[in-house]
Amino acid sequence: MPLEARVAAATTCYVATHPNLKNTSGKYFADCNEASNSEIGCNLKEAARLWSFSEIMISTDFKPVFAPCMA
Repeated sequence: MPLEARVAAATTCYVATHPNLKNTSGKYFADCNEASNSEIGCNLKEAARLWSFSEIMISTDFKPVFAPCMA
C-alpha cells in the first residue's frame, strides 16, 4: 500500500532540516530515526557496481559507454 506523500517525505525533510543533523553525513535514516544499513547496503562491491551502472544510465556520451560492445 503506497504511503501518502507527506508520510513518505517525512524522513527526507527531517534529515534535511533538523539542526542536530547539520553536520551528519553518510548515515541511513528510516522513519525519522537513524537506522542500520542492510547487509547488501554495506557491500562495497555492489556499491561500485551500482555506481558504474548509474554512470552508464545518465551518460550523454554513448561512445565510451558502449565502446567495448562495438569492438
